[in-house]
Amino acid sequence: MSARFIHTLLLMFAVLFATPAALAATVKVGVALPLSGDSAEDGKAQQLAIELYKNDISGRLGEHDIEWVIRDDGNDPATAEAVASEFVGMGVAAVIGHPSGAAAEKVAKTYQDAGVPFVSSYSQNPAATKTGDHVYSVNYDLQVQGERIAAYMAGVLKADTILVIGSEEGDGKELIRAITKKGGQVGVEVGEVLKFKNGKVSDTFLKDALKELLGGGGDKSPGAGRGGRGGQGKGGQGRPPAGGDKGKGKGDKGKSEGLEIPFDAILIIGDAASGAKIVNQIARMNIDVPIFGTDSFATDEFVQAAKASKTVDLLITSNFSDRIITAAAYKFIQRFKVAAGTDEAPVQALFTYDAAMLVGEAVRAGASDAAAIQASLAGRSSADTSLSGLTGLLHFGKNGATNRQPLFLMIYKGALKPAYTQLREVTDKRILREVKSGATEDSPRLKDHRVVLAGDTPYYKTAVVYTGIDFYRVNQVDVAGQKFDLEFFSWYHFQGDVDTENISFLNAVNEETSTNEVLRQDVGANLNYVCYKVKGTYLTPYNLRNFPFDFQALPLKMAHKTRDSNEIILVVDQDGLSDAPIRDIYPEEWLHRGRADFSASFIPDTTFGDPMYMGLGNRSAFSVYESNLIVRRIIFPYLITLFLPLGIMIVISLFVFLINRDQFDARLTLTMTALLSILVFHLAQGESLPSVGYLMKADQYFIATYILMFSLIFEVIAVNALHDKVAENKLLWLERIFAVVFVVVSFAVYIALTVTAFTG
Repeated sequence: MSARFIHTLLLMFAVLFATPAALAATVKVGVALPLSGDSAEDGKAQQLAIELYKNDISGRLGEHDIEWVIRDDGNDPATAEAVASEFVGMGVAAVIGHPSGAAAEKVAKTYQDAGVPFVSSYSQNPAATKTGDHVYSVNYDLQVQGERIAAYMAGVLKADTILVIGSEEGDGKELIRAITKKGGQVGVEVGEVLKFKNGKVSDTFLKDALKELLGGGGDKSPGAGRGGRGGQGKGGQGRPPAGGDKGKGKGDKGKSEGLEIPFDAILIIGDAASGAKIVNQIARMNIDVPIFGTDSFATDEFVQAAKASKTVDLLITSNFSDRIITAAAYKFIQRFKVAAGTDEAPVQALFTYDAAMLVGEAVRAGASDAAAIQASLAGRSSADTSLSGLTGLLHFGKNGATNRQPLFLMIYKGALKPAYTQLREVTDKRILREVKSGATEDSPRLKDHRVVLAGDTPYYKTAVVYTGIDFYRVNQVDVAGQKFDLEFFSWYHFQGDVDTENISFLNAVNEETSTNEVLRQDVGANLNYVCYKVKGTYLTPYNLRNFPFDFQALPLKMAHKTRDSNEIILVVDQDGLSDAPIRDIYPEEWLHRGRADFSASFIPDTTFGDPMYMGLGNRSAFSVYESNLIVRRIIFPYLITLFLPLGIMIVISLFVFLINRDQFDARLTLTMTALLSILVFHLAQGESLPSVGYLMKADQYFIATYILMFSLIFEVIAVNALHDKVAENKLLWLERIFAVVFVVVSFAVYIALTVTAFTG
């Protein structure tokens, strides 16, 4: 009995005093990525995203550890199936990855039957997510993409009939089905479907197909059919002018100079290479109608191949743009570039990070097995229960795909950029209620918020405003006051009626000396432009940890006063920004070292007292453009005013070794005077700087000096105490050794502090 009691007691003590690591369970998560084959580069980028996430959670989430088991699926369905069987056999609690739609579809049933939650990092294949309730994707599915294209055509372009040029291979059939179904609901008819096979588009494919379709084709007379929608063409909706206006609007069909076709828009579905060929053929045939491409065209390869894209009105759907991102995504992209040693971060990397986060947050909440992780994922079924990921709010629709907002991109100056008009889903319950009740004709709310209807579905007609800032002069860098005075030029490019007058600077200080005057303005039919010359004072918390070796970012943060990102999105006008150095920076202790510009969405931690606030799903995210002027402090004056006096005081304190050891009072007075002088000098230096709650690099120099001076004082006292107990020659050698060590250590400490100032 006593032995059993002792055993029980020891067990209780073991449980009570066990470390968290001893009690933690290890949750095994499978990661399937294409680390070989044609997609190996993307796979390695996704693997790096996993490593960055592992670093962010430091290997621990709540009470549990996560073991990430990475396997190569080669984006091959057969290999993916073998990997899935391995994962199920080893008893993983969840799986992420399998970014290929074909691979995701192949393995979905395996995971569903085994009860293992599977989150694809990039698949758009609805056949995968519809397999069962254990299959998810952090991407939208093809149906959402098709529906948004149809809604854009109806709500923005007011199109009646469209021509679909598509391949039914891969995702093509599903997209055509979605466009046709949604088009019927919103009043857009798919007039004809011209089919082709991916990779087999001839140079005369479109000419031959239209000739057969139009019964002779090429006839530019009004009787040949309805002409291009000129007013909705170049620069009309969503993109800048590209070759001038060729039409006068919907009412002037048949008057276009290009080939007349009986359709209001063209949608191209297929692979990027075939799509580029068709776009080039449309341009050569001078067909003047808006053209849409699916997100398979949102690649650099398509942009390079579609040489004629700049002469047509082309919009491309996409699941992501690095110009319209969250603040977290911007920071991740910068980290990724440094870690990968590249100039860009693939979209798949951000999506993979979000997939890992979805599973990781389930583990953080206490999930340690497949059933618990599945319950966590299933619970993210609305915006109010979503997870704030890199790419936005992550929550799943009824089919298991993420409810993600498709974007529309244009090709401008050889790059993919957000179109001037976006279409975003309306979540405001007041607007939804008005639409449902039919009160839309005279609704001030719908008009004020730029809401358009596609059938019975309301969408925000979101304005994209390209914004830029060029710095002119820095009148004052006031470190003590935590502010700076700046003169600069700011401008906006946009389409339509956009309230740019209420775009303001979030960190501005309203002073009498501030000015804001219109310098240039051009209100055109396709593109509006306004430029301001601004002078103002702005607040910023200077980071002085590295003072006086510090770099400082002087930020200008710009956002609309009342319009959130559903109504206005600010995008950096990278093409217009100047890299010219700023020479006029006052006081003259700073040098210009470049600039850093980005725009991102931020969700303020407030409800604004809105009575209709219903949770995270209705929180207002505001688009903020931030432009940072980077300056570096000139170090030379501080060599004279800071380091030279400090060095002189250290050297003077060494004179103690020249004073006879019998004169203890004189030696102690010298060292104490040097210490007090350094202390007074330190306090005087701090008067010109703000009070901060951390040590600056200059403080570290002074602290090191205090320690050295304390050791010197201790040596003087110790030598005096040993004067009558130790032989004179031994004391002499002791002081000589101490002096050498003191000098060497002093140099080593100051050099180390200086090196870390430039490298740390």
